[in-house]
Amino acid sequence: MINYLFVNRPTFSEEYKTRRIGYPQELGHQCVVCGSKVRYNYPDNGKLVHTLTGDVYQIVNLYTCTNENCELSKLAFNPSPRYDYSNRHFGADVFGFISEEFLIFKQKPDQIH
Repeated sequence: MINYLFVNRPTFSEEYKTRRIGYPQELGHQCVVCGSKVRYNYPDNGKLVHTLTGDVYQIVNLYTCTNENCELSKLAFNPSPRYDYSNRHFGADVFGFISEEFLIFKQKPDQIH
C-alpha cells in the first residue's frame, strides 16, 4: 500500500508523470556509511520538477539505518539521484542545457531563453 497522506499533489495526472525514487538497487538496501540494513521510513512531500521532456512529480522515499550506532540511524536519507538540484524546481537536464549554451556556445541569456 502506498501512503498518499504526505504528498502535496495527486500522484496520477495528465499534466505530469509521477516518479517515486526508492533506494538504489546497487546498494542492496545497505547503509552507505556502515553497511547495515536500511529501513523504509516515509516519503517526502513530493515536488513538481520541470525538465526538458516535461514535468515530473518527484516523490523521494526516505530511509534510516537500522544500526543504532550509525550516524544515519537518526536521519532520513536516500542516496539516489534526483531529477532536480537541491531546492530548485528545474531538472538537472535544464541546468545542464543552460550551462552548455552559456559556457560552450557563449550564448547570452535572452538567446538561451
